Amino acid sequence: MNLTALETALRFFLLKANNQTFTAPDDNVADAPVNYMTKYVSLGDLIKAYNAKLAQAEIAKYKVDDRPVHIRDSLAHGRLVAPLKDVPLTLWKFGRQSGGRVPIEFHDVLTKEWLEETWKYIDQQKSLVVECSKKRGYLVS
Repeated sequence: MNLTALETALRFFLLKANNQTFTAPDDNVADAPVNYMTKYVSLGDLIKAYNAKLAQAEIAKYKVDDRPVHIRDSLAHGRLVAPLKDVPLTLWKFGRQSGGRVPIEFHDVLTKEWLEETWKYIDQQKSLVVECSKKRGYLVS
């Protein structure tokens, strides 16, 4: 699954929707101008900002849901158990403790089918952003 491609598509859309420009920094510079390609913004906040930029007529066709955030956070911060050193794998993401307990925020068994379905789902979400960008005339290669 390519969560980075989804994030980049969201950042590009927001860059264009906010009339910003981006130039890749040279290798010898230590900082860059702030814009949607460079500033620190979480995937969840990028999705919220993207959805907020959609016109009423675009929402039904191009809205991105927040499931990619849960998948990304679980992969980045979860606990992966692989008793057989092969699929299926079990993934948990735990929340902050409260009252001596820890909530389970995400739990799934990662089979080959889960991995393939999740990859397709993330790609489909990215495609919504790319198609909206194209429809608006934002150059997408």
